Amino acid sequence: MTAVGKVLINGAGPGGLSAAIALARQGVEVDVAEITPDRAVLGSELLLSSANLRSLRELGVVDEVVAHGVPISSVQMRIADDTVVAEIPIPSVVTELPASVGILRRALHDVLYDAAIAAGATIRHGVTIEHLSVDDDGGDVTLTASESARFDLVIGADGVQSRVRALAFPDAQSPQYVGQCVWRARVPRGGDPCLDLWIGTRSNTGLITVDDDTSYLFCLVPYEVPPRLDPEQFPQLLREQLDEYEHGLVAWSRERLGSSADIHFSPMMWSVLPKPWNRGRALLIGDAAHATTPHIGYGAGLAIEDGVVLGQELAGTDDAREALARFSERRFERCRMVVEGGVQISRWQQSDDSFDADQGRITNEIWAALAEPA
Repeated sequence: MTAVGKVLINGAGPGGLSAAIALARQGVEVDVAEITPDRAVLGSELLLSSANLRSLRELGVVDEVVAHGVPISSVQMRIADDTVVAEIPIPSVVTELPASVGILRRALHDVLYDAAIAAGATIRHGVTIEHLSVDDDGGDVTLTASESARFDLVIGADGVQSRVRALAFPDAQSPQYVGQCVWRARVPRGGDPCLDLWIGTRSNTGLITVDDDTSYLFCLVPYEVPPRLDPEQFPQLLREQLDEYEHGLVAWSRERLGSSADIHFSPMMWSVLPKPWNRGRALLIGDAAHATTPHIGYGAGLAIEDGVVLGQELAGTDDAREALARFSERRFERCRMVVEGGVQISRWQQSDDSFDADQGRITNEIWAALAEPA
């Protein structure tokens, strides 16, 4: 028995697909609407912590995910000349699994996508929600394909610029710019598996090994207002941004940057909606409800947890109102902690201090808290 029989999920990212798996396996009729025209993947590569892997085990896909990833057990923090100033062990909460894995977003997406289809979910591309009207018993939806239907629950798993949030929560505060932009690039792998962070004078840079041949490089740069840059100039602009790192793996990677197709630049946004995250039978999960910066490395992990917890709360009850209320109660403080922790680290990084030990302390504290069950 579940509280809902027919669900529409807007968005086929980690949160939407995790919710699709959790609900479809309970016999719920799940339709997923995804605005992209195909299985193309948007977003950066990932580090999945032990707590993330615990959620993926709940979904029955952890072995496949680990097989596609690279185990990583600690974080090294360095200054621009490559001197190590701190090492933070990554907490392990599932003894038979790695403490964390670096992984290509494409690989994680494919595992979750195929599992959702296998569970019985239907995924349609090139469509999103055009109109939405919800009440205490369901939601009437019109898609961009000019199709209308009623669902017991409409889930907005559609990211920081959520369409469902705009329609069902029109008074919600828009996500806020944190004061930093991020360069992201795929580069050749160099050396042993790592999650290393460099604190520079003009930026904060990191490298994560994500498969046998690839690392993910990210560089956080403060701007009062996000600049508009020419994508054709991305390789040269990123090389110039990284020129203060003259030694070590960042310098090695800098000389091996690929084309503009492998480099992305975007402002970092954050938000935490007040609870509850539902209005009637419209519910927000993932970045639609709690967009976080990458400082804690847990954005996709929170979205996956949302899908798992939602499945738990809707299972074995016929009271959807209570189940959705419990979902928000379980998720709010955990997500708020990650989002606000990331914002605090961003503010420290934008200060005049080249290194602040509190960055390592707060990361360690939050990771320890996240080791507790979701």
